[in-house]
Amino acid sequence: MEYLIFVAYLILFAWLTTKVKFFTQTGLSKPQLIIIFLLKIMAGIFYGWIGLYYGGLAQMQDTWGFHASGIQEYHLLYNNPGEYFTNLFRDPTMVGLINFSALMILTGMI
Repeated sequence: MEYLIFVAYLILFAWLTTKVKFFTQTGLSKPQLIIIFLLKIMAGIFYGWIGLYYGGLAQMQDTWGFHASGIQEYHLLYNNPGEYFTNLFRDPTMVGLINFSALMILTGMI
């Protein structure tokens, strides 16, 4: 079923790239736009495949780390929506707040 949805979205967005003014004003023909779009999709799939099987060797841990964190947050949305929306506005490491406070002190704002 996932493959069918992928193909449906692929066709939809390939068609949309030929209709959006931003892309049509480039002077490229419709087949060229679709080929470039499909090349971009293929590059993304290849990048994902490399990261999945060779992530440690290719030093792609940050991409997959963000992906894993995103999946955790996605599940948190269903299991504990209050905590999910709280996470949008807080820094669990408090590093950002400490750096901001230090910056304020160094610049003499406080």
